This record gives sequence, C-alpha cells and structure tokens, in this order.
Amino acid sequence: MKHVVKHDFIHGVFHLDKGFIFTVKELFLRPGHSIREFIQGKRVNYFNYFTLIILIYAIGHLIGKIPSNTLAEVLETGPTKGNARVMREFGKYIILAGAPMYALASYLMFFKSKQNYTEHLVMTMYFTCGILFINFIPLFAVFFTSELRIVLLMNFLVAVLEWIYYFWFFQQYFSAFNYSKKELILRCIAIVLIIIIISGSINLVVNKIGLLYMN
Repeated sequence: MKHVVKHDFIHGVFHLDKGFIFTVKELFLRPGHSIREFIQGKRVNYFNYFTLIILIYAIGHLIGKIPSNTLAEVLETGPTKGNARVMREFGKYIILAGAPMYALASYLMFFKSKQNYTEHLVMTMYFTCGILFINFIPLFAVFFTSELRIVLLMNFLVAVLEWIYYFWFFQQYFSAFNYSKKELILRCIAIVLIIIIISGSINLVVNKIGLLYMN
C-alpha cells in the first residue's frame, strides 16, 4: 500500500500530461483558459490547488535555504523590513489571506459571467499558485547578489510581472463570457488595479506590524 501511494504521488508530480508539472505548465501557457476548463469540470489532469500550494511552498522553502544570505535577511535591511520579518514567519498565511478578498472583487467585477463566489475563489487560488512561482525569481536572485538595491529592483520587476499575469489570466478566463473586447479589457484593468490596492494595503499593515512587534 505504501509503495502504491508513493508511486501515485511521484507519478502525479512528474507526469507531463497530468498532475503537478502539467498544471504548472498550463498556468503559464494558457492560465485563464485552463482554469476555466477546470472549474467547468475538466479536472482529471489537474493538481488540486491546495496540494499545489503546499508543494510550491515546500519548493520555495528549500530554494530559500540554499543561499548564504536569504531573501528575507537581505530585505530586512531595507525600507520594508517589517514586512520581511512577518513574511518570513507567516508568509503563506498572509498570501492566502488575500485570496478571499481578490475573489470577492472578481465576483463583483465580473458578475455578468454568472460565476458564483466559490468558483471565483477556486480561480483565485490557482492564479495565486502562478504568482507564487513568479516570486521564485527574487529567491534565485540572492544566489548571485545580496545587494539590497538590486534585490529591491528585482522585486519591483516581479511586481510588474504579477500585474501582467493578473491581466492575462482574467482576460483569458472571461473571454468565453458575454463581454465585448473593449469591456473585457477595461474590466481586466480595473480588477488588476483593485488587486494592487488590496495587496498594497495588506503589505502596509504587515510592514507596520513587523516594525512594531517583530524586532
């Protein structure tokens, strides 16, 4: 039994046509289309979003431990050091805490699609997985430099990539619903701006908490 479970897990992670690698590939080749298909019932080839998030965090944790100066240690010398302190301990919870708010914003912005809140939440969890992978870039950056200025620049570039990914994801996902091309673009821009405001507000609060209570 143990052998079977181990075999099925490894097969699910490394199989190119289903499981972990397949899901990650879809998240970066056709993110909105693939997750819309998942929500509509074509789920057999996809990794469950909860398991996917756990694996991504495990991979990120292993990568983050390799450099002599970790990303958190570098960022703790900068203007967002409070944020870095909290994220080092509670990062996964803080990132996931934003998901229900993003889902609500998406639900209201794309109400005409008649997708329920739970479907928006599932969609949000999957694009969060894509965002987590994009955030591996600064983790790799500290392999080559621990200079704060360069790491902060890398973080800004990652933020821009996140905004582009959000737009791409929503544009693909809702392209199958009754939105004109112009309306869809405007709504996608609006939801990206809302997500930026929500995540920025969360980061400001987290940074304040870190500065006050995590010395």
